[in-house]
Amino acid sequence: MNKKVLAPLAACSMFFAPSVLADSSVQVHVGVERLPGEAMARLEDGSVRVNLRALAEALDAQVMWDAEHRAVSVNRPDDEVQRQRIALLEEALAAPTAQEAARRYLDGIRERNGAKQYAVLSAELQRERRADMEAAGWRTGSSSPWWESYAADEGRQRPDGTWEFAARGTLTDSTGTREEREGTLLVKEEAGRFVITDDGFAGREARQE
Repeated sequence: MNKKVLAPLAACSMFFAPSVLADSSVQVHVGVERLPGEAMARLEDGSVRVNLRALAEALDAQVMWDAEHRAVSVNRPDDEVQRQRIALLEEALAAPTAQEAARRYLDGIRERNGAKQYAVLSAELQRERRADMEAAGWRTGSSSPWWESYAADEGRQRPDGTWEFAARGTLTDSTGTREEREGTLLVKEEAGRFVITDDGFAGREARQE
């Protein structure tokens, strides 16, 4: 069950088209569908108040009441299915070696595929970058200039067990101009897989292009 109560509803205000009537009742539309009268939407003190269950069900969500903790949970069955699917995809992208982690991450940069990059980031970097990647629609970099190539050497293992890779990439554009850039990737083993812990100068440049 989705423990982020009301989270699936947070983005729904953009779909509301309230028409304020003389008695302060409000018509609420989700998409093109109008909520039924039992939703009891009203305008009070500048805010639209609406029956939670009616709104949730209009969004194909389920409302559960926890009497013991006096808590309401809103869950969309499709959300859990999507989470499971994404988890399996990220599991498939998990890197079994440090070299593979570096390769997959740099492939993600070259392809502007933020989801692919995210799958091989450490848990700490995932927490730091998720919001920005979501806001960008999981698409990183820019259409021009773009990465023509991006690769890393075989790497070396440090005394602390982490791996260091020298990465080199070539930026190009429609005019054929090319610019070489390089940096360092750090990789470590985390929870049975290898992940990027620092993408250095090259990685930051790739995200900001």
